[in-house]
Amino acid sequence: MDKFQNLQDKSIIYRGQIITHCITLEKAIEEYICNSITKDEVSKYKIYVYLLDRMHFDGKISVFQTILQQSVSKDEFKKRYEKLMGKIRMVKDERNKFAHYLTYVTDESLERADKELSLVSFRDKVVSDKDVYNDHIINEKIEAIVKCTGMVYDLIKEPPPVPPSE
Repeated sequence: MDKFQNLQDKSIIYRGQIITHCITLEKAIEEYICNSITKDEVSKYKIYVYLLDRMHFDGKISVFQTILQQSVSKDEFKKRYEKLMGKIRMVKDERNKFAHYLTYVTDESLERADKELSLVSFRDKVVSDKDVYNDHIINEKIEAIVKCTGMVYDLIKEPPPVPPSE
């Protein structure tokens, strides 16, 4: 197989793995949002169709965070949810790199295509951000996404949040 094809294949595999796992996290967040707003299945369907299907991932994360913030005191939010929210935002940032950054193709990257992949962003025709990934890094990122998804599903199992009384 030629080196360019090898690099392209690695790019497709890594992007597919990260984005697939992020979709699962996004769907868990959607489920949490719906369950927090209503128990009625018709209303949940309307929330999905009218709102969530038209929102980007960052918007869903903001709604998720707002629901959590409204359900507990500021101190309790920091204690229980701030770390999770930070991890979810990091996952979202990584997901955006895999969705929007270009595969960095140079003589060096072609030589290293069997070991790693570089993704790059350009700003004003200059490289503004470059990240290098290998199997180990990808597996760590997938583990982090899966952990965040599990934490959201654990929250889904809890009773819907009720804002604290003043």
